[in-house]
Amino acid sequence: VVSLALGLIFGAVCGAGVYLAMRPDRRPPSEVSAPATVVTALAVAGALWTVVAPLLGSVLPGDALQALSDLAASADMEGPGVLLAAFALPVALAVALVLTFGARAAKVPARVLGPVVAAVGLLGAGLAARSTLTDAAPELVAMAQEGAQVNPEWMINLNPGLIVFTMLFFAWLSSFVRPLTSIIIGMVVATVGSVLAGTAVVGWICLGGILVFSIGEMLSSPKKMEYLATLAPKGQEGLFMGYANIPVAIGWISGSIFAGNRYEEAGDKVNLARKHMVEELGMDAAQVAELPKTEVMPTLADKLGMSLGDAQTLLYETWHPEQLWIQIGAIGVVSIIGMIIYDRVIKSVDQKAERVA
Repeated sequence: VVSLALGLIFGAVCGAGVYLAMRPDRRPPSEVSAPATVVTALAVAGALWTVVAPLLGSVLPGDALQALSDLAASADMEGPGVLLAAFALPVALAVALVLTFGARAAKVPARVLGPVVAAVGLLGAGLAARSTLTDAAPELVAMAQEGAQVNPEWMINLNPGLIVFTMLFFAWLSSFVRPLTSIIIGMVVATVGSVLAGTAVVGWICLGGILVFSIGEMLSSPKKMEYLATLAPKGQEGLFMGYANIPVAIGWISGSIFAGNRYEEAGDKVNLARKHMVEELGMDAAQVAELPKTEVMPTLADKLGMSLGDAQTLLYETWHPEQLWIQIGAIGVVSIIGMIIYDRVIKSVDQKAERVA
């Protein structure tokens, strides 16, 4: 399932890149420029790369794999997989250039080429992800048995990763609606995503929430700049773009004061564990405060006679940290209502100005 999801995302990104590069303004394939075809080839190469690398690893003889392992070791790499991936990239790029320029010569429409590339990406990324997860399975099982957790940074990095790889697609998608409409839709999606990610107790649901939030961010943030540019008098676009940083500054300051402090008090697992040991177990506050962060949860689990996972569940059920994210979601709802009111007022003003004109 994980491999399928990752492959679907990667294949869709490559397919969207092909579609936008081949027909960004719905031109016929015969009018697609050479630079756009090169962009198409890069997207095709990205999809093919994930297929070529696993296939090379399965068809190369053992002597060749051993030679790659020796070469990787001499270059301080972690195995032949890195070299296989590096070798597969020029192969995939060469094949992609032949296929895409051939498709250009044959006038293959992007609505055909895009889904084909997406399917290749789905297959290849699925194979690569399956191999990666299979190799990491023993380590992940050992981590789970020890009560260890995935580093939050790994999950949070899904947000910038999606922005890097899918921003072009969502910018194109939002071009079909008014800037304010896209901003409001993005705010709704981002609010739902933040609440989903914050209240999740399962890692995959949290990742889904981050994915939803990222989509909302991509639908709203660029359109904010576009909207402010349309409000600017001629020659003052740069000044109005600078104004865009004012609400960002207000949000950072107020967010740090409210959300940051509230998270420290009601959402941080270590602080909740300290609070539980003092208020529920009657331990000395000074002694608890002196515990290093890395020892707080093991100490709590030991005092309760539970595993680390059970102790975390008890903290969640006792102190309900999810309420913090519901409060943040309520702030988002108020902001959405304010934007809808603003949109209606601006529409009314524009309609009156048109009637007077």
